[in-house]
Amino acid sequence: MVNNKMDRRSFLKAAAMGSSALLPLSVSKMSLAANQFSDYKTMVCVFLPGGNDAYSMLVPTTGPELAEYKRYRANVVQSNLQTLEIVPDSQLSGGLGFISQMQGMKDLYNDGVLAIQGNVGSLVQPVTKAQLRSKSVDLPSQLFSHNSQQATWQAGGEPNQTSGAGWGGRMMKFLDQNNSDYNFMQNVSFSGQNTWQSGGKFPTYVTAPGGLPELGMYTDRRYGNTPRIIRKAEVSKFFREGEYTNIHKASFNRIVAGLESNGSMERAALASSGFTSVDGLSETFSAIANLIKASERKGVNRQLYFVNFGGWDTHKNQLEQHTDLAQNLSATLAGFYQALVANGLESKVTTFTMSDFGRNLTPNSSGTDHGWASHQFIMGKHVNGGSVYGDIAEQKYDSPLLRGGVPFPTTSNEQMFSSLAQWFGVESASDRETLFPNLRNFSQGAVNPNPNYF
Repeated sequence: MVNNKMDRRSFLKAAAMGSSALLPLSVSKMSLAANQFSDYKTMVCVFLPGGNDAYSMLVPTTGPELAEYKRYRANVVQSNLQTLEIVPDSQLSGGLGFISQMQGMKDLYNDGVLAIQGNVGSLVQPVTKAQLRSKSVDLPSQLFSHNSQQATWQAGGEPNQTSGAGWGGRMMKFLDQNNSDYNFMQNVSFSGQNTWQSGGKFPTYVTAPGGLPELGMYTDRRYGNTPRIIRKAEVSKFFREGEYTNIHKASFNRIVAGLESNGSMERAALASSGFTSVDGLSETFSAIANLIKASERKGVNRQLYFVNFGGWDTHKNQLEQHTDLAQNLSATLAGFYQALVANGLESKVTTFTMSDFGRNLTPNSSGTDHGWASHQFIMGKHVNGGSVYGDIAEQKYDSPLLRGGVPFPTTSNEQMFSSLAQWFGVESASDRETLFPNLRNFSQGAVNPNPNYF
């Protein structure tokens, strides 16, 4: 017989969804004054966990450079490789193009709404190949570790420089000069808690496509993987039978009340948003676009969204796996932009990618190992798109931007983040240097100047 009694651990799992409810209900309200801005801007971070081999997305299109690329990348290159040129050979030796499976992003690039930040990675200071050989330059800690580099990218600095807080959360806290009331729509994640949104004045609101169900959901493996809705009666029984102090019970009651309140407001906002759907767009990105539309109508003027788009740790079977991922990412970003256009939001939203690191360009038996620099993408109507910022390393054995088969960055990820933060409202260069602790190291002597995507 199945035991349906809910234990404390299961209840806390449920409470983790819609975690903003941990705040007192009195501040969990739909405030119209999120901060001092009168315009509306949203950032959507698409994180590619595992380490994206973006050098397999953007490749030479012609000449000896293409032949060398095929020879060097060997078994991770499509045998019938076809490319979609975006930079002709006259501008970059060998040209540059997306692989043919990425038609959506190629169209966004040609339409001037997608920019490419080339050869970017985590850095403490500018580096050269000679310095790497002589080990005479400070490097980020644990460069090839998933956990460490995910944290570094999402923190916008070394962990000991940021106290582990995310640059998105710190930025929102910095911009909240009016000590505004909490609005759960300011900081929304569709992929659970994450470093990027942490460290702000208020916690991340974790939700799911369709909005937060009544009192949240949890998965208990005793019942398989089917989500079960927690009912009020079951929660009340838990309170009555649990051996907890009145303080614990009051805290649980506040959690439940907050979950109900925020979930109800979110579902109501989504239902009344007037959102125009787009065929073929994934459920998650459709939900993000819908919530952006709802939030704008409710008067929220600065928002962060986070979503994990996983599967990029391609140590084996890269050719098939990465090609499918690249095609899916391209179609998703193109569909998401189409949804923003259909709802009049394309000039108000910046979407960008981050990933742990790139890959070693020298393949192993059927995949690639952890690398360092890679390419990232920035999308929006206001973006100075149709451009490649920074560098594209030549994919050959004697490339000046490779060390042991690994591209090293010529643009720091903090330089990339600084441009995004400036668009979002952190206008002072000194404020951005405070927000990003290593940024001042790139004010002079860097290979590439700070990019300006807007």
